[in-house]
Amino acid sequence: MNNDISFVAKQIMKWFEFCNSSVGDIMSSSHLLSLSCKTPIWTSQQRKAIPAAIEHLVEQGYITATENDYIRLAQKGYDTLHMMNSSEIIKLLLEKYQSGDASNIDPAEYGVDRIRLLEIVDIMEKGNLIKGASITRAGQGNKIVYGWPEQARITLQGINYLQGRSATMTNQTTYNISDSSLIGSQIGTLNSQLNFNQTSFSDEITQAISGIKAIPELSQENMETIIDLLGQISIAVQSDNKEEQTEAKFTLKGVIKGMGNAGIKVIGVLSGLANLAKFLGFPAP
Repeated sequence: MNNDISFVAKQIMKWFEFCNSSVGDIMSSSHLLSLSCKTPIWTSQQRKAIPAAIEHLVEQGYITATENDYIRLAQKGYDTLHMMNSSEIIKLLLEKYQSGDASNIDPAEYGVDRIRLLEIVDIMEKGNLIKGASITRAGQGNKIVYGWPEQARITLQGINYLQGRSATMTNQTTYNISDSSLIGSQIGTLNSQLNFNQTSFSDEITQAISGIKAIPELSQENMETIIDLLGQISIAVQSDNKEEQTEAKFTLKGVIKGMGNAGIKVIGVLSGLANLAKFLGFPAP
């Protein structure tokens, strides 16, 4: 996918986001024309890339296209727009804990509801990034019923997580991909140059999601978080966004580390896919 197609695809999704669109909402050709005339005004090459950008978004499942030149926001596109990246929420929460002022944690501030926030906090605690959140589960499906994230405290590993992300971002000015591993309280980096077909990589993401859904030991919330992060990685690779690639990858590996035996099985699935294994720094098949 070239830069013009990537630019137009992002602008289309940003339009749906700006309009606070719901699933099924329509963008017409007149909307597209108006969008292309706004600052920054699209170049002729970017306008020519509109059909390819729409085709790309349809292939990814973010929109559907109709014969009368309308495009509709799909469920996957809606979920992508209206759910702040888990990795970004984890970073913001850790920064709040590190500041020492976590007395008021409002889920709306992160674009999620209370239960989703508690699920993310639970993942952070299992990953030993924080402690003391007192997450409680009960009932059918062992779902979260309440918790006290305001009482949690950041751990040394949580501090190192923040420092490691910052260091990795700096490394991105030199390397295309920076492969980061969270081991105990230390951060190790292995830099690699990745070259692979984006379509093949996208196919492997789809295969990985299918494999992860088949892991019985994996809780629903952990499964959804992993799938969300894999989706973020796929989008970041296709758009060649190095910073987002690193954020999602670093968070995914940290989350897997806190899953015990289920995490080992997740690694087994991801390691069985050559491009994805190389991207994550796992032993390739």
